[in-house]
Amino acid sequence: MDIVMQWLGQAGFVLNLADGVKVCIDPYLSHSVESAEGLHRLMPINTMPEQLDCDIIISTHDHLDHFDPDTIIPIYNESDAIFMGPSSCLEHYKALGLSPDRFHVLDRGQQKTLMGLSLKAVTAEHTSGKYSDAIGLVIDDGTYVIYHTGDSEYTEEVVHEVTGLRPDIMFVPINGRWGNMTAQEAAQLVSAVQPKIAVPMHYGMFAENTADPQEFIDACAGIGWHGTIILPHML
Repeated sequence: MDIVMQWLGQAGFVLNLADGVKVCIDPYLSHSVESAEGLHRLMPINTMPEQLDCDIIISTHDHLDHFDPDTIIPIYNESDAIFMGPSSCLEHYKALGLSPDRFHVLDRGQQKTLMGLSLKAVTAEHTSGKYSDAIGLVIDDGTYVIYHTGDSEYTEEVVHEVTGLRPDIMFVPINGRWGNMTAQEAAQLVSAVQPKIAVPMHYGMFAENTADPQEFIDACAGIGWHGTIILPHML
């Protein structure tokens, strides 16, 4: 596997793809959730926002641990990165006073090509109201296909859209609360999607919203999926 990946915690990953293009998905590199909601961060910040050297920053939805002003603004100020995400993220981005010229909207069903990458937004079922346009993401760099579910519950619509996708790598949440699927449901989605490698995510950041990845490993074995599982801290 030639892709170099780094876990930032929660659903955040840096992917070094073909031709050296670096994509960052859902970076949360601050303590803003604790300030706003009282949830204490467990995982240390392993990269400061102003040091995050990426070409494209993608937020799958407008929650603080996915679109975080304390992370986004330093990246904006210290780099030439392009930002992407659904329309709700654009509205928040503009409210921060950031230039819309550096933001590309990627709503469900849209597919865009940027820096040689194919970027497609697929359905994610996550909370309601202004957050109801949450997306999953399929990235194709010409060599590898990557599916990042974003935050999502397990629904027939989600399953139907990605069944048989067969990506090289799939990232899937396992925390089972606050709009995300359980470890068992994540295993069922992995079985439907049939990736070569599955990476569980969205745990270990907050004590109030975590899970044991062993439950996901056991669930995959229990339903007969025996592909490769890589825990994100091993990336």
